[in-house]
Amino acid sequence: MEFRVEAAENTAYPQQALEVYAGLEPALSQVRSALDQRKIDALLTTLGNSNFLARWARRHPEKAAETLCDDLDVPRLQEDFFAEFRDVLGAQEPRDAEQLAEILLDRKYRHLFRITLRDVGLRRPLREIVAEFSALARAVLRSTLDWHLAQCRGDFGTALASPDFDAEIPFCILAMGKLGGDELNFSSDIDLIYFYGTDEGRVEGVGGLNPHEYFGKLAERMGAFLRKKNPDGFLYRVDLELRPEGKSGRCSSAARTPTCKSPTPSKSCRVSARRVLSRPGKKPGFPAPISICAPWSTGYNWRRKSKLTNCPNPPKNFKIWPGAWDTPSRTGAKPSRRCSPIWRGTGAPCRRFLTT
Repeated sequence: MEFRVEAAENTAYPQQALEVYAGLEPALSQVRSALDQRKIDALLTTLGNSNFLARWARRHPEKAAETLCDDLDVPRLQEDFFAEFRDVLGAQEPRDAEQLAEILLDRKYRHLFRITLRDVGLRRPLREIVAEFSALARAVLRSTLDWHLAQCRGDFGTALASPDFDAEIPFCILAMGKLGGDELNFSSDIDLIYFYGTDEGRVEGVGGLNPHEYFGKLAERMGAFLRKKNPDGFLYRVDLELRPEGKSGRCSSAARTPTCKSPTPSKSCRVSARRVLSRPGKKPGFPAPISICAPWSTGYNWRRKSKLTNCPNPPKNFKIWPGAWDTPSRTGAKPSRRCSPIWRGTGAPCRRFLTT
């Protein structure tokens, strides 16, 4: 069966789409039974509108062809990404940070290509696309955290909480901004805050570090790893300026420190870190020893410096919390009294809670 290539004519760079497609034909012929005209049209549309992915497909034709074998109509869920990354890393067992970066970049670019095929080629709903970008970033973060925490345990020992020193001090990544609101896009950076359980403890191992130094090294290693440029690119740009003391503060903070700053420039509003890490009505505390939480993003319009209230046609430059369009807040109704800025809207938690 011969596929038509007329879809390339409606792209920004039709000649590029046709040239890259011609280079992919040997690889596509190996998976022809999994292809149809709709997938070919999506491929041509993507190649003709994205120089970056066209270059990636030209360098990795087999990977591009393998990606086209997926069911592009079905979005990947967060659990799917976690299971895939866990299986791949378990099978390849990276020996060092360079090999880990190579594996994670490979999986990231494969999924960027697949998500863009769904977005540009198949025009899937925006809510699905940004949720997949966010879930992909969380999978990369989770893999990075697990690997670097294991390295810190090997290099410095284990951080144990007082008074009994029989439980490991928990560590948590809070995803803010677009990642926290499940609205990451193709070129977004990721806004993070690192928290650990308490400064009251000790690190059993070599080096003589205290918990603050231990988790500071973990946070620094993760940030450097995510931002480092490799031959194939970098994983993510990381923004830590929303941490309690801002850009001048330390990389990670103990949750017993009572405050963390809300990302609202018109107010120095500070909310309890313990409330961020617990459910309404429950005893404050970390959800699990190793967790990635996405507590909230703010309904604040940075350009107009006003809150997002009673706005049926909101401006483009704003951030929202998960489910904002379905909550009473959009109609101007006030949240229930049990809601804090983290539990905005219906009273149900807005965060995405991921744990081992």
